[in-house]
Amino acid sequence: CDAVQVPRPAKKPPEILTQDQANRLLAVTQQDPLHALWLTAITTGMRKEELAGLRWADVDFKAKTIQVNQVALTVYKKGVIMSEPKTDESRRTIELSNVTVQALKRHKEKQEKIQYALVAQWIERLTSDQMVVGSTPAEGICSRRNANQVPDRIYSIGDLSVPRFAMPPSLC
Repeated sequence: CDAVQVPRPAKKPPEILTQDQANRLLAVTQQDPLHALWLTAITTGMRKEELAGLRWADVDFKAKTIQVNQVALTVYKKGVIMSEPKTDESRRTIELSNVTVQALKRHKEKQEKIQYALVAQWIERLTSDQMVVGSTPAEGICSRRNANQVPDRIYSIGDLSVPRFAMPPSLC
């Protein structure tokens, strides 16, 4: 029995968008708050776990690069956790196109404006019985309504079948 080798399941080739599908995805998501994510995915070929684990500290706007240093994984009964990439080859530096750099800069600026506005509202309403997750951003750090809408927006963009991402809590 020890000499029996269990066959490995055949690896499925990765699903790759055609140029037309990529263009349609970018056109459909132009006004989507996560447009920079889709553009980065298409122009870099990063895996969904790498994109979900991406931090601003990993983006070098001057050098036009992204460092892949961590991944976001969904673990049963633990939720989303950050981990190191599985292999040394996965830990790498990826060059960015000018279009991607500009999109990421705009995304960061929008994100900072929203964060400052939310912090100001939150501090203004801060009480001892403040809910961490409220019905609106002003009622809590992360809005239940926004958190619940993220998956629907991501999973059904246009008529494309887009892989489901394990989005870290910071995106809600």
